[in-house]
Formats: sequence, C-alpha cells, structure tokens
Amino acid sequence: MKKDITVIALVSGIAATLVILVEPQEDVIKNIIVWIFSAWWIFSTLAISTRRISKIIRSWKVNPYLLVSLSTILPELIFLLAGINQPIDTFLFLIWYTIPAILFNAELRGNDENRFIKYSRPIFSSFGLILLWIGFDHRYTSPLFEGLKGLSYLMNSLWIAHVISINFGYWVGVIQDENMHDSGITPSLEGAKIAFIHLNYASIVIVPFGLLTGFLVWNPIGFDPQEIIIGFIGIFLTVALQEELVFRSGLTQLSDKVFTNKSREIMLVVIAFGFGLTHWNNERPEFVVHYIFAATVAGIAYAFAYRKGGLFSAVLTHTMIDWIWKLFLTRP
Repeated sequence: MKKDITVIALVSGIAATLVILVEPQEDVIKNIIVWIFSAWWIFSTLAISTRRISKIIRSWKVNPYLLVSLSTILPELIFLLAGINQPIDTFLFLIWYTIPAILFNAELRGNDENRFIKYSRPIFSSFGLILLWIGFDHRYTSPLFEGLKGLSYLMNSLWIAHVISINFGYWVGVIQDENMHDSGITPSLEGAKIAFIHLNYASIVIVPFGLLTGFLVWNPIGFDPQEIIIGFIGIFLTVALQEELVFRSGLTQLSDKVFTNKSREIMLVVIAFGFGLTHWNNERPEFVVHYIFAATVAGIAYAFAYRKGGLFSAVLTHTMIDWIWKLFLTRP
C-alpha cells in the first residue's frame, strides 16, 4: 500500500512538473495552481484506479456528495479567485462535471431487489458518463481553462479522468472485482503482454485498410526523443485513460450489470461501435466512415484487452495504437 502510494505520488509530481515545463504560465501563482491540480488529479485518478488502494478507500464509506462537492466545486472556486475563468463558467462546471458526478451516485441508491431500481440505476450512471464524454470533446468545455495559456485541452482531460475515478470509480468500482485479471491501472508484465498482442490484432486490420484506402499515409516523424517520450506520456494521461475509463471501465461494467453470458461479449462490440461513432466529427467528410471503422476495430481490441488484462491493458493498448499512429502515420 505504502509502496503504491509512493510510486503514484512520484509519477504524479513528475508529470505535473512536465506540464509546467512544456507550457509555463505568465505568473508564479498560475504555475503553482497548475502544478497542484495536475499532481492531485493525476494522483487521485491513479490511486483510485489501483486495486489495492481502491478497496481500502471504498471501505471508508465517505459520503458521496462530499466527494462531489470537493472534486467539482472547490477547484471552480479556486479558479475563479485566481482569474483562470469567469463566473459564467460556473454553469458549465455544473453541466459537465457536477451533474454527471451526482448521476454516478445514483448507483448507491435503492435496493437491487427492486427490478426497476436495479435496471434504472445503470442507466443514470451511463447518462452521466455520456455527459462527461461530450465534455471531453473540449468544444463545449474549452472556456473553463482559457485563462491558462496552452493548457485548455490538457487540464480538461486530467479533470475528467479525476471526476470519473473519484465519483464513479470510487463507488461502482473502476475494477471488476469478479475479474481477477484486473488489477486496475497497476502496471504488470502480463498486462503489457496482453496489450502488445491486442495492439497487433488491431494493427493487422487498421494499417493495411488505412493505407490501401488513402485514409492513412506513411509519414514517420524521425527520431525526436521529446516527441517520443512526452508524446507517449501525454497520450496515456490525456486520451487513452479518459476514453478507457468511460467506455471500458464505465459503460462495460454497467452493461455487465444488466447482461449476462454471451450477451456481455456482444455488448463489448456494441460499445466499441459506439466508441467508433464518437469519431464521426474528427475527419473530413470523405473519410468519416473510414475513421468510424478504424476506431471501432481499435475499440474491439481495447475491449478484449480489458477483459483479459483489465484497465491497464486496455489503456496501454490504446496508448500504443495512438502513439504509433502519431509517430509513423498521418491522415491526409
């Protein structure tokens, strides 16, 4: 437990320092605020997503609405006082962060013996996840961090991972307790092997398809240590982690509460297709279908990596696919 916390704290501090080094702010106060919140959001996300720590914290049975308040209201007040955003942005915070957090806590309410309550609660939580996913698009939430130079995307991404892990992962469980292969976000050699296998499964389909249709173009960036190292860390913490928390740890767990046996495996593909559809507005019109297909295939690989190796395998598979794409391929 102590070793886990020490490692997570070290990783969080280093990552927060990288944020400041890559995008320094205009004044010392903003740099301090960025470092503190980056470190805390990363630390809390990784800690809650670590199986051993998660079980201990959940046993404390803290009032869920206290967590909602602390994780979504307190930072907003600090941002207002520091001039990072404006009072009108408080409304956006409520829509994209506080309301989803409250919807997640519907999972605690009621008795599972009541059939209506049993099946309606996952629906409320799913709606909360979808709201967060829309916020992750950044078009609607970008004003929240406009007072920070160059960090609107990064801060929003770290914030969303924090909200999901604290307010969803804490109660429903980022980890499927019945899945003994899932040790949360804790790295393992076995999890890395599973990720590498599923990376190859997805690449065998996506890369030839992309190159043959013109959707992808071979365009290696050359050897750039900063791009290689920081690019990998950035994708892991600001893209892959968020998307896997929403689609695999979130929606997959919720569907498992409703469906059984073979239906669960079918739902993995359905959720992967939903993941693919969310990419429809990220591409030129002539390549929209291509992107949806590629993202769906990747989503299926992430889903089965999650089933076999847990959250770490899913996030690592996702990171490697996006990272290799960034280093060697481009879209015309």
